[in-house]
Amino acid sequence: MEAERTELLVLGSGPAGYYCALQAARAGFRTALAEKAELGGTGFRWGCLPVKMGLDAQRQGRPALPSPIRLRKVEGRLEEGLRAAGVRLLAGEASFLDAHTLAVGARRVSAQTVVIATGSRPAAPPGLTLDGRRVLSHADLVRQSRVPRSAAIVGADVEGVELACLLAGLGARVHLLEQEAEILPGQDRDLAGPVQAALEGLGVRLHLGTRVVSARPAGRGAVASLAGGGELAVERVLATGLRAPNLPGGLAEAGVVCDAARIPVDGHFRTSVSHIYAIGDVNGVCGMAHAAIQQGLLLPGTLRGAPAAPADFPSPPRALFTVPEIAGAGLQERELQARGLPFRAATVQLADTWRGLSHGLREGFLKALAAPDGRLLGIWVCAENASELAAPYGALLARGATVEEVRRSLFIHPTLAEALLEAVRLL
Repeated sequence: MEAERTELLVLGSGPAGYYCALQAARAGFRTALAEKAELGGTGFRWGCLPVKMGLDAQRQGRPALPSPIRLRKVEGRLEEGLRAAGVRLLAGEASFLDAHTLAVGARRVSAQTVVIATGSRPAAPPGLTLDGRRVLSHADLVRQSRVPRSAAIVGADVEGVELACLLAGLGARVHLLEQEAEILPGQDRDLAGPVQAALEGLGVRLHLGTRVVSARPAGRGAVASLAGGGELAVERVLATGLRAPNLPGGLAEAGVVCDAARIPVDGHFRTSVSHIYAIGDVNGVCGMAHAAIQQGLLLPGTLRGAPAAPADFPSPPRALFTVPEIAGAGLQERELQARGLPFRAATVQLADTWRGLSHGLREGFLKALAAPDGRLLGIWVCAENASELAAPYGALLARGATVEEVRRSLFIHPTLAEALLEAVRLL
């Protein structure tokens, strides 16, 4: 069978692959995109977006799991965008036959440049096996036709707490189990405290300092066995927080070096084979969807000779889509204390801004952290829709912004964003 030819072939249509293919076509590459399942991958279909859609619906007073119809609409928009840009869509799982030739379903495709953007998949901790029926991942949960009556969520990390907020808001009896002594380990307690209070207000039962060693089917549900001999009977067990890379087949035939955790890349996201690149979760550089998107958007420019996309993010913006949300960039107080770095901190209640007063806010705050020389070290918000407020903080910190620079900046008035201006005035 003669191979079809293309200039650039992207494997996977999650956040990294979708944006890479779209930008590559716009940059003039003859681009094809191979996808073995639905367009959008984990980020759009089974992970980031569906969970956030469920939480949004809950805030708007219409609690429900994400609608399959809405998800299909999202997929349709993705397909329209790719086709409009000139991306050729290839349905089927891709596997390397050699360094330039791949099997994509029944096709053979030859590409000058290959971009691996196959992402990652949920994994379970030792003792638990994901079966898609009683022991679930977040992806399995989104596919459920109804909300489980009760659930044991293993891990009070970001994913676990997000799912606890979602399920408890949908009326499920939720047990949240964490082997550490606190939820959201690593987060400052003033940021995590309102989330814990909200969980308790939703009826979530917290089991802190508790390790789950196994889970087994029992009747129509499951039983989680706890270290120390206890058991917890629920309808569903959810395993959270762990992921494994989706490695395409034939990497050895292509000469690509990899291990069980990732495909190593250089500062240009090249693998061990110079014309084969790996972006997003599969390279293990930064496991966040927005980092994957940036890698996908900037890689086509790099191929045309532009400066390489950043491989390291010293102050990455990040958000926890909990209730309330936690979002920000840079270091938190815990991290600064652990590193022995001197700092100053200032906290402003959003209710004290003019916009907060007009909204009648009673909760939510912004915290700014700065070095003795005035350089901003971290900006964090705990509030409803904190992710929208904190979106530009990573850019501020990445450029080394100082307290004095922010003090002299103009902020639109009245806005909640003015909380940052007030915080730096207190530093």
